[in-house]
Amino acid sequence: MSYEKVTHDLNLYSTHRFSSVEENQEVMKSLGIDQQVRQISPGAFKSNLFFRSANEVNLFADSFNTATSIILEAPTDTVGLLFIQTPCEQVFASGEEVANHKLLFIPPDGGADIISVDMVSSLSIAISEPRFIEISEAIFPAHISKYPNHMLAINGDPEKLYSLREKFHRVIFSSELEKNEKNLSDLIVELTYWIFNASNEIRPEGFSVRSSKQRIARRTREYLEENYKDTVKLENMCRELGVGLRTMQRCFSEYFQIPPYYYLKTIRLNNIRNILLKSNASDTTVAYIALQNGYTHAGNFSNDYKKMFGEPPSLTLNQER
Repeated sequence: MSYEKVTHDLNLYSTHRFSSVEENQEVMKSLGIDQQVRQISPGAFKSNLFFRSANEVNLFADSFNTATSIILEAPTDTVGLLFIQTPCEQVFASGEEVANHKLLFIPPDGGADIISVDMVSSLSIAISEPRFIEISEAIFPAHISKYPNHMLAINGDPEKLYSLREKFHRVIFSSELEKNEKNLSDLIVELTYWIFNASNEIRPEGFSVRSSKQRIARRTREYLEENYKDTVKLENMCRELGVGLRTMQRCFSEYFQIPPYYYLKTIRLNNIRNILLKSNASDTTVAYIALQNGYTHAGNFSNDYKKMFGEPPSLTLNQER
């Protein structure tokens, strides 16, 4: 399935089209969403974003044409609700498979580590926490004491969830959204009802705590983020983190769906591309930038870069600004 077919509805309404992850991040940040995006599969990057705001609610529809890693942080005092779609049926959020048949709930100041293994699109809504709590108390007053404090992937009847996602799609692209507050309010009520009624996560004692797999995977990622410019040896990293090598590799691969060394490579390549796009060829060289970001072998770097981004690094550096 082509990217154009996956995003045919979005393309009709898209207000932003991006050719780099940096452009996507900058625009999302201006809209109050802090997310770190990395391209993790080969190809010329493309991303589309549609955004609108109505009745103190922000609605987003976006798409990516390559496999992507997204570290998403929810704004303070804002609840996030997301549907994620992909033709390959493989998208993982904080280690859980979530493509096409689950509703994601992200609490205020929470987040999600999202990994897609192919092209992907999403519909999402950001609503203020006070309004969400008000609706929740009206629908399920007994459950509001068990308010989720971390990401949840909500299961439920696939047909009903599909119907809800289609309603979400109609509302977000409605030409009369600003004039028809009822449709938007009804959607929010249905999404809230789904969270507190359809979720099998609700228990008398509240919501489950994060798993040890998640903690190990995220600590490993933090180490790689902090040390990618240096020579990274997994044995030394595990010793510093206090975890066995096989345990670390298993937890990381299951959580992020890629091995730690490949993730390290994507950190380096995406950061180098960001620097090359912002640099001037008269002031620096590709070899210097690569060396400063963990690549000690020029030939390996050039091959890795061209394979990932579809062009040699020299061409990226010499683009007209």
